[in-house]
Amino acid sequence: MVSCSHPLLTPATPLPTQQTTPTLLPATLVNMPNSNELVPTADLLETGCQPSSVRVSVQDWNGKPLDALPAFLFAQLLEECKGSDIVERYRLLDYQIENVSAIGYVPDKILATVHFSVKPVKLLYSDWQAGSGEGGYVGEGDGWIRNKVQNIAVLRGSEWYALE
Repeated sequence: MVSCSHPLLTPATPLPTQQTTPTLLPATLVNMPNSNELVPTADLLETGCQPSSVRVSVQDWNGKPLDALPAFLFAQLLEECKGSDIVERYRLLDYQIENVSAIGYVPDKILATVHFSVKPVKLLYSDWQAGSGEGGYVGEGDGWIRNKVQNIAVLRGSEWYALE
């Protein structure tokens, strides 16, 4: 146990020792600036475009090279992001995977780097603009966000491979 006697670092009241259950707040609508669109704040959970939903069975991949597995699964993820049930600001019209390179193997995991480009359905407030990438500015160019880079991990379960 560490003790501290500095008045700014000493808690005024004892820290709770009882576990508390987090309270989930209801989804609310927010009005996006410069837009008449109301967007639910919980959209991220409702996209359906999640890495954990992308997998292939070990049996189906049997005999194929493991180096090709990260590209296959990442393409499946981006294909899922094109679905009509995906919230518009996360949905893709198209994508291109330029390069996938395995960067390491650890027990039950393949680590890889993916270089890719995406063309979102909607550029304004699109989450695809975050992080790496060039272009994709509203009113400019062809709508593609190019040169995105993503590190991924492929997990091996007893019966499947999946994106982490």
